[in-house]
Amino acid sequence: MFRQVHIPAGTYMVSRSLQIKGSNGTHDLAQSGKMYYHAAVTGDGKLSTVIKASPHGSWGTATNSSNLAVVFFPSCCGPLPQSGAQFYLRDMNIQANQAADYGVLAPAVQSSLFQRIYLQGGLVGGLRLSWGWSNMIEDCEFESNYVGLLVTNAGNNVNIVNSVLVDNEVGLYLSGGMQQNIEGCVFEGNGGPAIVLFYTRATTINSNYFEGNNARPLSPRGPSVFAAPVRTRL
Repeated sequence: MFRQVHIPAGTYMVSRSLQIKGSNGTHDLAQSGKMYYHAAVTGDGKLSTVIKASPHGSWGTATNSSNLAVVFFPSCCGPLPQSGAQFYLRDMNIQANQAADYGVLAPAVQSSLFQRIYLQGGLVGGLRLSWGWSNMIEDCEFESNYVGLLVTNAGNNVNIVNSVLVDNEVGLYLSGGMQQNIEGCVFEGNGGPAIVLFYTRATTINSNYFEGNNARPLSPRGPSVFAAPVRTRL
């Protein structure tokens, strides 16, 4: 059973991460030492439900290093993420506003759906997925983030379809996974590469549109964005 959360139309300013947990706030099912979360979070549309990071919030400070994203889906158990968390996130506008590292941070998710979401202004990325498999990013927009979308640390069998990645420093960064599919997307006006692949296998790039990418050098902070896996900061 999914925990259902609806965020109605409106503009919301937040000063710390919205942490989305599963049913009962803990877990639905425990098997073989793993905890499974289930939650569905919906808004009223990309133009209607707007969640903004306050520039005065406590984002990613030394004393609160887990407060990195406007919306955060916690790892299901332990210091090393164990895949099993399943989430649906749909129909909203999430703006990190150059204050938070990420719009959405989702370590250890599987069979999850991110659909019709606008993500803007992440200091590191709009959306980051890690340590999971069989996830779908569909009809999303990534604009003016350092990296539009990051899939890292064995993010396997991820489908990125019909999405728009524009005016980021890097459009899409894939690292350490296999069987990712990128199809029907638009990559335009990204300052650096449209797509960066690092130690990926069986990646498919099909029927995408590319224009005006790689038009300027990456900013000096670029290598630090890619160097450390996300779990070192959680």
